[in-house]
Amino acid sequence: MTTTRDPANDPEPMSLAEIRALLEQTAKASAENIRAIAEMRAEQKERAAQHDLEMAEIRAAQGRTEKVVVENAAAIAELRASQARIDRRFERLMESYQETRTAVTGFRGSLDYTSGDVSTLKGWGMEFLCERRPGAFAKALNLSRIELLPPALMFDIAMDAARRRVVSGSLANDLHSGDVYFYGRRAEDDIPVYLIVQASFEVSRADVDRASAQAETLETILRHDGPPEETGIALPVVAGTRLRTDPDTGAVMFSLWDVTYVQIENGNNLTA
Repeated sequence: MTTTRDPANDPEPMSLAEIRALLEQTAKASAENIRAIAEMRAEQKERAAQHDLEMAEIRAAQGRTEKVVVENAAAIAELRASQARIDRRFERLMESYQETRTAVTGFRGSLDYTSGDVSTLKGWGMEFLCERRPGAFAKALNLSRIELLPPALMFDIAMDAARRRVVSGSLANDLHSGDVYFYGRRAEDDIPVYLIVQASFEVSRADVDRASAQAETLETILRHDGPPEETGIALPVVAGTRLRTDPDTGAVMFSLWDVTYVQIENGNNLTA
């Protein structure tokens, strides 16, 4: 191990060789220090450059973020404005809808009222045609004679039966509220025949059921008063321009078992 002599502490003067060795050692240490400082500066410069690059990227990202925020704020403002416009349009549409609904309700009321009037008039018109076409009923039921039976006479028959308790008051009231009545004679045996007619422009199941029920009530009265040869029989009849049919299949929506259907020609004129 080499020991370096310190001239200040060494009373003996250094030799030239020692001085040279000391200078070389000092120069070497100085070179190492310079190289270390240079390396540190280079590393510091590299770190500073990296830091500047990172800061630039951060500033760029911040700029993009701020731009996105501004764009989003503008988009949100536009969305809010658009929503406000939609809300105003919706309010106007709702007001228009309420006005239209009110108008439609009023129109439906008027239409229902008018339809009721038209149906009533058509019913009266069909009764009028039935009363003036007894021959159609005589032909359909093979009657040798036929005549219109006044409603007042059917009223007397029904009320008399109710007073005698042959039928109930409600059945009697239903019997004398029919549309048209005929009285005639059956051709094959001359038995008296009462026709209970329900007249409708379009004959429905309700017409069939009512004609059948009214004829059954009159038949009860006639059987109470005597045999068919003396008092006669009651036959249910429905009359109209057409039978009600299924709108999808076109088939008749009910069966005519014991009720006779008489088609009234030119009944379509009632729709004019």
